[in-house]
Amino acid sequence: MKNARAETMNHEHDFVTGRAVADLRTFVYNTRQLLAKGQKHSLPNGILYWQGGDPTAEAEAANLAPVFSYELRPLLWNDEKFEGKRIVLYRAQDLQRCKKPDIIPGG
Repeated sequence: MKNARAETMNHEHDFVTGRAVADLRTFVYNTRQLLAKGQKHSLPNGILYWQGGDPTAEAEAANLAPVFSYELRPLLWNDEKFEGKRIVLYRAQDLQRCKKPDIIPGG
């Protein structure tokens, strides 16, 4: 595990994690090249993303659908601050069809 900005990394990983502080399309654009092909674990390689709000709207805007979405509140002592928060997995093999962000970082 390494805590680093995507722009500073240059080798492949099975998973990239992030939280929804940027548009999903921007996050995918910045990280998809960091994901190794294949699958070594029970989950397919991809982006594990902490997300809140309406996941359907964000997934539609990005042209992606998560493989799974896991609600956090029941896991975290039913704490109300986790209401509507979830972890979702977007498979690495699906990321190429993600729509480009409106503003390309560094572009």
